Amino acid sequence: MRRGPLRVRPYQKEHRHRSVSEAKRAVSRVASYARPTGRVQATRARAQSAVETPAIALTLNEGINVTKNMKNTRAAKRTARPSAAPAYRLRRSRVHGSGLFATRRIPKDTQIIEYVGEHISHEEADRRHADNAADDGHTFLFTIDAKTVIDAGVGGNLSRFINHSCDPSCEVIVDDGRPFVVSLRTIEAGEELAYDYNLTRSPDDPPETEQVFGCRCGAPTCRGTMLAPPKKAKVKVAPKAKAKAKAKASGTKARARAR
Repeated sequence: MRRGPLRVRPYQKEHRHRSVSEAKRAVSRVASYARPTGRVQATRARAQSAVETPAIALTLNEGINVTKNMKNTRAAKRTARPSAAPAYRLRRSRVHGSGLFATRRIPKDTQIIEYVGEHISHEEADRRHADNAADDGHTFLFTIDAKTVIDAGVGGNLSRFINHSCDPSCEVIVDDGRPFVVSLRTIEAGEELAYDYNLTRSPDDPPETEQVFGCRCGAPTCRGTMLAPPKKAKVKVAPKAKAKAKAKASGTKARARAR
């Protein structure tokens, strides 16, 4: 058996050694038919197709691979399943504007959605919101670190609609500069997703800042604002008082040993 490239082409008869007179007679016989039959028309169509369609050369292995790929493609189409719907949807929220709500039960420690948007500097974030009114605290900014802020108002997704709560069901975990919203507990279907914004305070914040960023989450532990709780000042102990307290504690231990 001869091995080599296989040539696939439409069926046609081959006439190799034909004289000029024989060719003329063949042409005249075909031309003599006033009304060619269906078989003649089909033969002409095959001949025309053979002229217009180039031959395809496949090696034996390539032909086998093409057949396998076609079978695999058909099998994949049969077994393909539609992708799962998102575990959340957007609708009106009693807390503020629109919110994100669970469409099914979400187990604890589930990565729900990534907070995405344009990565900008803090200076650019300040410039973009320099014209905001003093009582306008509505932004889609998320601070990643001391250099980077994500503006979800540009190229963001539905994560920008997740509201704040002082008793949150989610938290945000930053992994290699990418913030992901993760469930803190099991979230039931129909429950609103929320995390604690913990907005940073600045020493030069005006007195009404807490009202501007007021919280209406309604949780029993609500602190009334989306700002992070103020840090408690450490009580400094005077050096002399600290030394006396240390000496007193040492004397108490010595008397206890003597007894």
